[in-house]
Amino acid sequence: MHLCSAEVVGLYGTRLAPGSAPSASRLAPRLREELVCFFDGDSEKQAAVRLGVSAHTVHEYARRLHRHFGASSRGELLARCAPLLSALRNPPAPASDRPG
Repeated sequence: MHLCSAEVVGLYGTRLAPGSAPSASRLAPRLREELVCFFDGDSEKQAAVRLGVSAHTVHEYARRLHRHFGASSRGELLARCAPLLSALRNPPAPASDRPG
């Protein structure tokens, strides 16, 4: 069952996750971008330069991410978000952009 779940998340993201589970789809686009920066190994200062915002703003985003995922460290945050990485890197298109 776990393997099946991992495959579905990889293909469709976390939109099928239970309502109580934190998901990437509930994050603001900037928070998703920052999380990707953290997965790429960027520090807060590096993420600030990459995203074109102040270091203070990135620090606030990091606080929000820790709170959203219930993580107390960067390592814990990344471990909790690892299953969401595919969805973070390939966000679903807005409904208006989807064919059909």
